[in-house]
Formats: sequence, structure tokens, C-alpha cells
Amino acid sequence: KFPACGIIISKRRIILNYREVHVMKANNKELIFNSLEDATIALVYIFEKEEAPGFGHYDIWKSDVIAEWMLAVQELHCMPYIIDVRSFISKAMDHSLPELDYVVNLNAGAKEVSALGLVPIIASFLGVPCIPCDTLANLAAEHKKMANLIAKAIGLKMSENLDHSVVGGVYRPLNYGSSKGMRRQWPDDSEVDGVYQKFVPGYDITTPILYNPLTEKIDLLPTVMYCPPDLDPNWMFDAQVKARRGGYTKKILYVDEETQKKYLQMAEATGIYGFGRIDARIKWVCSSEWSELLEAPVSYEKIYFLEINATPTIKPRINFLDAIDNLKEGDALFEAYEVYRKTIENATHTGFLLACSMLAASKARHYEKMD
Repeated sequence: KFPACGIIISKRRIILNYREVHVMKANNKELIFNSLEDATIALVYIFEKEEAPGFGHYDIWKSDVIAEWMLAVQELHCMPYIIDVRSFISKAMDHSLPELDYVVNLNAGAKEVSALGLVPIIASFLGVPCIPCDTLANLAAEHKKMANLIAKAIGLKMSENLDHSVVGGVYRPLNYGSSKGMRRQWPDDSEVDGVYQKFVPGYDITTPILYNPLTEKIDLLPTVMYCPPDLDPNWMFDAQVKARRGGYTKKILYVDEETQKKYLQMAEATGIYGFGRIDARIKWVCSSEWSELLEAPVSYEKIYFLEINATPTIKPRINFLDAIDNLKEGDALFEAYEVYRKTIENATHTGFLLACSMLAASKARHYEKMD
């Protein structure tokens, strides 16, 4: 055992847990999620009055997010251990954490990309699994220039980069999420590095990524498309629209096999093992015929990669949960979700995400130890 090291009782337990789950899946799928009972899970959040000089945030997940994860932990008959980032680090260093099994990283919205890795890097230092991903995945995905290089190498289509002097492009800060700071020009007064690309007329889409415990690999959920009331292809799903949480509708569609393949390659290349999300733009200039997008999988040629998010927000009415709502027979994660609903009383979407991520983390730690 590792005395009071936090997060996991012993490294042997994680390896045995993955082996046991692998056997359970072969014998009875419904036993998979029951295997997670009695774990103690740390929910590491940001104290809103944290004043560390290098730990500034443009957004902090508050009670609506924390509450979702608390309920998910209890839904799995596990025990939540709720702690802020500074206390988590302090207790990890002085060996005063109780015996825990997993940590859920609720530190998002940091202004500095490197600060996003703070919670998972401490977990890694202790030799423990972190949900939804580790430090490498967080930094590779959230650093937009790095993510763009990976996407380009994989073959995902991207809009061309523009010189700052060109008018009408789309600027995205290097490390901000939730469309924070996005605008239709390069900001002359910006102190934040970013990417500046040619605008793509059409509609914003997001495709959630989630570990499938039945196939033991990352899979895709249905894609969510955001549509303005007038179907204007010049409209963007920016920070102001997100803050209002209205003024648009959501439609479910599917991307073609070529895009699915490249999305999964992107998730693997950035190291996402629990859950994540890929945002893109569908090039579409004829708003009167937009319904065609819903009739068949959207072609790879029409889809332009924007970014990948390794720690997406999970709370009520969020796009990730909309995608789960619209799972249907034949979808990659449909069977896994049906097994979860039959196994867990009062099952919720966030509980499903947590359960899948716990199993993904067990698998990741298992193969890390094998190496």
C-alpha cells in the first residue's frame, strides 16, 4: 500500500480491477458498472477567492457543475470527497489525504494553459488516475496551436490561417474555452496569443467523445448542430450566445465514416481516454436547404476542425448530455448506455460519463503499469 497518498488505495487494485472488469464483460455486461461501488472519489474544484498569481481564471465551475458530479458519485454508490485545488495539493504533499480511488478534475477555465494540468499532474505524481484525462491530454488538446498541428497531421480539414492585417477572419485566444474572446477580427490590443483563420460560412457543431466500456475503446456520440432562428450562415456560436443560453436551436446529425475515423485518431493522438469533445464548423452557404444536413451523414469535405476540448463542462442542458439523450439503436454507445440504465437505479447522464471514465482510467493505469 501507499500510505495516505490519495486517490487510489494501491496500484495493484487498479490492475486487478481492469482485469476483473474485462472478465465481467465477457460473462455479464451488467456487472461492469456494479464493480465500481464503494469507491471514494475526490471532486477537486476551484475556490473562487483563490489568489495565486499564476492561477487566474476566465471562468470557474460553480455549484451547478459540482452538484452534478456529487450526484453522479452517489448514484454509483460511491463516496464523494470534495476539496479545493490548493487544499488537495497541500494534503497530497503532507500525506494527509484519506484513502481515495479516483479524482475528478473540476479545474477548468485557467488563463494559462499550463495551469490546466495542475490537478492531474499532482495525481500523476501520486501514481493515481484522473478523470477525464491526464496532464498531457489536457495540454495537447487545450493549446490551440498544438491541437491544430495534430489535426493537420491526421488530415482533418481546417480553415486557412490569415495574416493579422486581413479583415473578417475569426480570432480565437490560444488557451481560452467556451468561445471566450472569440471575435471576427484580430484584436489590436490583445495581449493573448491566438489563432486567426478565414471565416467558414455555415453552422457550428460539436461531437462528444466517450470511452465505451463494452468495446474498451473511445467512441463518438451523436453530433449536435447549433442553428440560429434565421439560419444565417454568418452566425457564430460565440461566448455571448452561450451566456444567454438561448436564441438558437439544437439539431442532431451524424458525420461520415471518414470524419469519425479522423476524430477518433485525434482523440487518441491527444491522449484523451475518458471523455472529451471536438468542435467544428460545417461549411454551408444555402440556408434554405440546411435540412439536407440532417438527412444523411455530413461529408468530411464540408467539416472544418476548430478545436478539441479534453475537459468539457458537464451540467444540465449542456450539449454533451443532449447527445446522450439522442442515442438510438445502432449508435456506438447505445448499448453501453442501455446496460447502464438497466443496472443503475435512477441513472443519469453524468453518472454514465463518470462510470465510463472510471473504467477508462482503470484501463489506462493498467497498461501504464504493463509498460
